[in-house]
Amino acid sequence: MPEPAVLVEREGAVATLTLNRPRALNALDRDLTLALKDGVSAVEKDEGIRCVVLRGGEHFMAGGDLKWFKSLSEGKSAAQNRAQFEGFIEEAHAIILCLRRMPKPVVASVRGAVAGFGMSLMMACDLALAADNAYFTLAYTLIGVSPDGGSTYALPRIVGQRKAMEIALLGERFDAAAAERLGLVNRVWPSASLQVETEKLAHRLASGPAAAYARTKALLNGSLNASLEAQLQRGILYAGQTDLEARITTDLGAGRWGLRVEGMYNRQLEANYLARVAPPTQPLAGIDRLSAVRRDPGDVTSLAVRPFFRLAPTLAIQGSAMHWSRSEDKVSYLTPADEIPGVDASVLAQDSKASATVLGIGITYSNAGRLRPGGNGLPVDASWTYERVVRTTGGIVPDRHTMQARFRLYFDLF
Repeated sequence: MPEPAVLVEREGAVATLTLNRPRALNALDRDLTLALKDGVSAVEKDEGIRCVVLRGGEHFMAGGDLKWFKSLSEGKSAAQNRAQFEGFIEEAHAIILCLRRMPKPVVASVRGAVAGFGMSLMMACDLALAADNAYFTLAYTLIGVSPDGGSTYALPRIVGQRKAMEIALLGERFDAAAAERLGLVNRVWPSASLQVETEKLAHRLASGPAAAYARTKALLNGSLNASLEAQLQRGILYAGQTDLEARITTDLGAGRWGLRVEGMYNRQLEANYLARVAPPTQPLAGIDRLSAVRRDPGDVTSLAVRPFFRLAPTLAIQGSAMHWSRSEDKVSYLTPADEIPGVDASVLAQDSKASATVLGIGITYSNAGRLRPGGNGLPVDASWTYERVVRTTGGIVPDRHTMQARFRLYFDLF
């Protein structure tokens, strides 16, 4: 029974995918492509995996398997060859896209040959460590073809346009030290130390803040095609909420007895948050549920009737009866990269729709001051109230016992 083309190992929250065609220097054929595609897709979906390592054996990957490509075309028409090759390239490109979009960090650990699609694969990873015996070449022009695997996208973004032209057009081989200077790899280690250093880095990443890593990866990858303004907006995670509120108040009655009627409408603006995506019944959800979300809070309205008895022209005892209601929140993940597999962000909106009837009693002081013809002093409105929720419907409601102190100072602008 032949060995699998990709070996998958797991140690804690770290998954390691090892390319396993050593006799062919891990050159890419259909079997390796399908196995690698399945491997990266599986670790992307596995919620328990927090870091992925991609490596070869003595060689990372020596590009495409030219012998296999030649056998592929034997006895077939040009149209058949083209269709077959395009299907193969589409599957290989799916690997690159998966590595780029998965929210968890991906570390390439390379030694020996890193050529052709091997360079594309390494550049699709988030970080790259190299042994001091690693050597690199894009190589495509040496066999008379143009680069694939997303190398023409990644290479100029890493090394710059001019250097990318040199590497792609000349196809010259360069060593690990040069790759580090160009930014193609992050660190170079002695070959004997590479595995240990890779494991250290992978476990460090696996024990770090997964949601922050995912958000950082999404922001950096998205920045390549975004304006500064758009990037600033995408990076905002508010710690608070902006409210727009309108109130209308009228007092009825000029004697000792009177009535104050108040109406209120509150609109909270959409905002971005880091939140643990779990229902209210699960307040202690783990850090793996931490993600970036966008919340559109429900509107709040209230109508209050407050009868009062004047103890003095500016001082009164006041009772109150208020009905308060809030519509349901709308919550979504900020970007597709923030999505937690199998968890709908709308769980954060559970129990957000609610209403309550509140009764209260208090004391108020109101002096129109110089706003009233012939009046003197600063126009102020102050109150102290005790309120109790006596009836509720729906989900989350205000505290059942509330004491409030309010002070308002008015200015005549016109």
